[in-house]
Amino acid sequence: MQGVFLMGLRVWMNGQRPGSAVHGNQGLSQRGYKKRLQAMLAVDDLVGNVVKTRHATGQLDNTYLVFSFDNGFHLGQHRLPSGKQTAYETDIKAPLVIRGPGVPAAQTRSELASNIDLAPTFAAEAATPRPRSTAAR
Repeated sequence: MQGVFLMGLRVWMNGQRPGSAVHGNQGLSQRGYKKRLQAMLAVDDLVGNVVKTRHATGQLDNTYLVFSFDNGFHLGQHRLPSGKQTAYETDIKAPLVIRGPGVPAAQTRSELASNIDLAPTFAAEAATPRPRSTAAR
């Protein structure tokens, strides 16, 4: 079960190198690159352990796993300084990945969603009242 969601990540990452087109930054140091890969592999291990444990306890079929991302941290792409202050298409089209009961496997949707949509969606799925603090409907 290890690596269920980031399947093949280790193989793919081994084929990349600092400064490659994947990263868009010729200045990313070998140490910085290695640290980023280690962080991603730690997430892969964590997700694999959660899935393995839920499966072993018979709870996987009643569990939603949700992965959302922010706009990331630019490392010099578009010839701009590093940071989060750019407004490019790659910044606003962040993936939202959901796995759980009733969620079709391997399906891609094009509808727009935002972080403010998550809490009311989770509340509706759990058949509980929408939190009053949420702005979305």
